[in-house]
Amino acid sequence: MFDWEAYLLLARELIVSPAEVLAEAAWRAAASRAYYAAHHTGHHYLEENVGFERGDEGIHRAVILGLQLEMEEVAVDLERLFKNRVHADYEARTFTRGNAEYAVELAASIVDRLR
Repeated sequence: MFDWEAYLLLARELIVSPAEVLAEAAWRAAASRAYYAAHHTGHHYLEENVGFERGDEGIHRAVILGLQLEMEEVAVDLERLFKNRVHADYEARTFTRGNAEYAVELAASIVDRLR
């Protein structure tokens, strides 16, 4: 089984050592990978601990809603991280190293609380 925390390790590497010309792309990728580390950890947590079943909503929303019932603060943080990931993946406005570092730190906190 894939260890989703590997995405956190990759995210940290992308922040620390990007080529200057690719820096913003690396920061965006780091934030995205950090989000998916937290999302998949949350999904796995719900499957293992509460018999998670997805409703009519999309999987990202379903995981957040499922976590609201179990760990409300984690759900709130995952939703923040999701919004940051949408910025990184879809919005052209500047994405900074600080945005990426925030995502990695928040994702690590979520993963730690779900262990």
